[in-house]
Amino acid sequence: MEVIKRIIPGALDKENIGALDWGIQNLVAYAARNTIVILNPQTMQVVQTLDGHKANIKSIKWTRNIFNREITDEYQLLLASGDKAGYIILWDIFLGKALGTIFSDIAQHSPVYAMEWIGQNPSYLFTFHFPSIFTLWSIKKFPYQRPTKVWDLELAQRIQSISFNPFHDKELAFCTEEGSLFIIEDFNTSEKPKKIQYKFRVDTTKSEQKPEHKPKKSTTPKKQVEQPKTNTLRQIKYSTTHKDMLYFLFPREIFILDLTISQSVGYTEIPQTKYSLSEMIYLKDSQKSFVCLHEDGSLSGWIQESNSKMFFLQISSFSDQFRITRSGKFGALLTTGIVPSPIKPNTFIVVSLDGKVWKWNFDTQKIQLQNQDVSHSSIEATSALELKEVLENSSAQTSAIKVSGNSSNSHLIAIGKKSGIILIGDLLTGEIISSFRVHPNPVEQIIWISENSLISYSLEKLPDNSFINCSIILDIHTGRQKLFRSDIVNEDDYIKGMRLSPSKKYLAILFNERPFEIWNLITMSRLPTLEHQIIQDLQWRNRNKTRREYFCFSCKGQSIIFQYCVDGSLLKKKKEMPYTSSLGIISHISWINRNFVIVNSSGVIYLFDSSMKKPIPLNAGLKPIIKVISNHQKSEFWTLLVLYSNGETEIYDLEHKTKISSDSKQNHYLSVDIDWMSTTHPILAANDGSIRIFNETRQNCHHNFQLEPKPKLHSPYLLSLENGLRLKIWMKFGLNTHSNTENHPKLLSIDKNTMDPIEKELLSFPDYIVPRKLFSKLQNSDTPTRCMLVEKFYSNKKEEKFWRLALFYLNKYSSDRKNVIKNQEDKIEEKIEEKIEDKTEDKIEDKIEEKIEEKIEEKIEDKIEEKIEEKIEEKIEEKIEDKIEDKTEDKTEDKINLLLSDGIYRNEKSLRNSMKEKAEMTENNRNNRYPLAQKAYQEYVYLNEQNRALETLFYTPHDHPDFFPNLLKSAIISAAISPELFTQTVLRISNSLAEQNRIVEASNILCLTGQTELACDLLQINGFWKEAYFIAKLNLPQDRIQFFLSRHANYLVSQNRHFKAIKIYLTIGYFVEVLKLLKQVQHDDTAGLFLMACQEYNLLQEDSPLVSKTDSKNQNSLTVKEIRQIVNLAMIQYLESLGLTQFSHSYEHHIGAKVFSQKSDKKNVSHN
Repeated sequence: MEVIKRIIPGALDKENIGALDWGIQNLVAYAARNTIVILNPQTMQVVQTLDGHKANIKSIKWTRNIFNREITDEYQLLLASGDKAGYIILWDIFLGKALGTIFSDIAQHSPVYAMEWIGQNPSYLFTFHFPSIFTLWSIKKFPYQRPTKVWDLELAQRIQSISFNPFHDKELAFCTEEGSLFIIEDFNTSEKPKKIQYKFRVDTTKSEQKPEHKPKKSTTPKKQVEQPKTNTLRQIKYSTTHKDMLYFLFPREIFILDLTISQSVGYTEIPQTKYSLSEMIYLKDSQKSFVCLHEDGSLSGWIQESNSKMFFLQISSFSDQFRITRSGKFGALLTTGIVPSPIKPNTFIVVSLDGKVWKWNFDTQKIQLQNQDVSHSSIEATSALELKEVLENSSAQTSAIKVSGNSSNSHLIAIGKKSGIILIGDLLTGEIISSFRVHPNPVEQIIWISENSLISYSLEKLPDNSFINCSIILDIHTGRQKLFRSDIVNEDDYIKGMRLSPSKKYLAILFNERPFEIWNLITMSRLPTLEHQIIQDLQWRNRNKTRREYFCFSCKGQSIIFQYCVDGSLLKKKKEMPYTSSLGIISHISWINRNFVIVNSSGVIYLFDSSMKKPIPLNAGLKPIIKVISNHQKSEFWTLLVLYSNGETEIYDLEHKTKISSDSKQNHYLSVDIDWMSTTHPILAANDGSIRIFNETRQNCHHNFQLEPKPKLHSPYLLSLENGLRLKIWMKFGLNTHSNTENHPKLLSIDKNTMDPIEKELLSFPDYIVPRKLFSKLQNSDTPTRCMLVEKFYSNKKEEKFWRLALFYLNKYSSDRKNVIKNQEDKIEEKIEEKIEDKTEDKIEDKIEEKIEEKIEEKIEDKIEEKIEEKIEEKIEEKIEDKIEDKTEDKTEDKINLLLSDGIYRNEKSLRNSMKEKAEMTENNRNNRYPLAQKAYQEYVYLNEQNRALETLFYTPHDHPDFFPNLLKSAIISAAISPELFTQTVLRISNSLAEQNRIVEASNILCLTGQTELACDLLQINGFWKEAYFIAKLNLPQDRIQFFLSRHANYLVSQNRHFKAIKIYLTIGYFVEVLKLLKQVQHDDTAGLFLMACQEYNLLQEDSPLVSKTDSKNQNSLTVKEIRQIVNLAMIQYLESLGLTQFSHSYEHHIGAKVFSQKSDKKNVSHN
């Protein structure tokens, strides 16, 4: 996109508060009255301005869409803006124009206070019209069809602030000024929400809601600021790190509310010496810190700590009040808002009312906790808030402007302010380059007298009716100021204008009631004046073929134009041109060759030359004219720019004697000065401090004026989709455009002479699109690092995360592979040495053992026969004696049992037998009756039969109160019996829990008892993939991790969640599967680059262990070589689709022409 800053912004209005946003495309948009300013935060340059609102802008929101990968896809960099009158405009930033306007009838011109894009792609736009109207718009088919209203919701409450829950898409919180909180729980894009619940009211007047802990007050005596009269809620904001946590921002207090319990879990007050709070923001990737903006423009950095019950907020750092203006009374806001960066951590931007943009960084690493106890920790105040850059703008009211007419710096403009300051602005970059305090009074006029110098004047009227005409020459490079006409102090008349000759040698100074002066700027001397001539206007002739300088002027009260020339140090009269007195007194003239533009005191414009008998009127002349300026200095034909006393302007085509354009009646500004930037582009200085650039038809400019050097945009989203994708792939390859590639042997190289026009155009992009530091990093990085940096530059978080993971695991598995190879070599050497030693030792031992065994066998045979006979005789005698004793004991015991009754007097053996029979009978007759099983359990306990008692415990019903105690008993008993039985019991316990759908508890028991694989299997079978992932990743060996995680990835693929599956395959090193999935989802460029990365790290070999084991079993699976061929072919086709023909040829040559030797088989390969 070729852009020029159509508007140098001026001061902002208080109604612009909150109209500020930082998009994921790394562009900042903020409102300056009715104008939208697009800012590049990296270079702090204005890259585009948008003007179309009729009322002050109240809200701005970027879409969250980024470049697609296909050149045929449609992409629009959209921005929504809402104004005070209730109108919403959708902008195409690339084209720099409005695509359409949205207006809700039910809103009845209510101001748009907030907007939010719903979804990743810009399909729905949610708007909040103050005080109580929510509207959802569908823009799916925009801009081909007008946006349609899905639903609107008008509430009875007066809403002060809203916040979307980042953890729940269907939840929206809004709060009233008094602190009453409401939650919409069914926010959707199909129908109006119905579930609106009142949740809580934060009453800051009740001390019982405040936790006991409060931050320590400062002991340093400071002047207290004026306190607010009302404690009106300023903002609510969901926490980005804690679910269901909501922050309430009041002028002097911050509350933290836990929505799950509807209670305050944190509270703090700001010091009495600080101004009230205005707004708070979270910073990217910050878990415990946030920043608050105060009403006086100062900032406070906060650190959040917590224990099991409460959250504690501590102020870690304060910034000074913005050095922009003196602070007024309480409530005088000096800023319009604060916005965090979605790209760079701890970075944010603040916009002040005077139009300045402040870039800050909150360095949390400088914050040191002095005490580890959270509840009493005190934080050392450090300079954690660092001001990085400030973008100056044209803020104060403008009184004069002048564009430099020099070819070397034609894009510079001098802006004079009523405060006496002169600003030097760059029309190309939109920046204010420098600022000089030159005059004590308003700057009346500015003239460039050289490339680096300009002259300006101001005037001051004294009480004695005399005047101080202060004219100063300023050097814009050194800042040196030199007083012009220094010998003159007080004068009886004031200067009303200055006119510079085309050669810039002579300067004419016009007075109100006295003769004019002509000065030689080279000698700084005054030429003789025409004492009797008190002129009305004077103009120099632009084109002279001689060394003389010609000028003409009209005298007060006369209708004659006098022509003179400057010859050396003399003024010579040439001729007089009588003018029809009936047409009025001449007030302004413009002269080129024989042509004159004459304006009378009534504002009538006439075109006149010597060949005409009478002047031709161009307008009706109803308004007085205060300035007329033509563009004849740069054009063969005249185009006249006219400024009227009421601030309106008109443009006339003098060749065709017609009016080209005039001010729109709907303009929200008036012009105070005018000038030409080029032959067709006028510049207006508006009364709001802004500088506006138009074309002749008074349309806002969208295109570059062919000025050099080009602005450093540093944002790829300011390119077209085609060029953006081409630049992206160019950067990812780190392309070297030199023929010699010795310094970068891994990079592709293309000869500039063989490049296509498209490829040659890419060579200029790094100069003004890619930051120099980033480009140098790309040249010296490997493929995954380059791709990660490029995706970060393009704000593609999804792709950036992929390449960050790829870089980590490529390094990991590459080093693992090297270690495995080294270990294998070491083991082979050790085994060879061990085998040699073993063989020698074995031979010696074998011979010794043979001799020993022979002698032992002989002696053993003799002794064995003797001992066998002795033992046989001894055992026969022992058995005879035992049988005699048993028979006598049984007879006596039977007699005693017959005499004694059944009970505790029974002998042990009899009691055991009867108890066992009784327990078995009870167990067999239980019929699923738990009391009988419990009775059997008790009897088995008496018998100390652990296995039978353990078995009866599992008869406990699942709904019985003794179920879990009995499971605990079974685990204890089994552990006491044997480890094998304990393992079996744990498995039965987990099965019982699983039958009750207590899957996680069952898996936890298995995992903690060493059966991790069974736990993972149980979890995955029942759909608990996340829990199984963590258990496997942290507890299993690598081969089993690969098994379970590959199963998880296959499940994700079946659910069309390919990118998550790709990340899992990366973690387990299945890089072939990664390539397959990337090809399956048609990410051909990413697949090709990932293949290059794998080759750089020497991975994906044919015998690589990182190839999934499932492929080896599949007969139809592709080999690594075939996969490479498919991916490389797709990459070449992708490059050709982008129009990078030579680039694709270079890539094909780089990967090896042998892979594509058979061109006829390409279709078959792609089909596979």
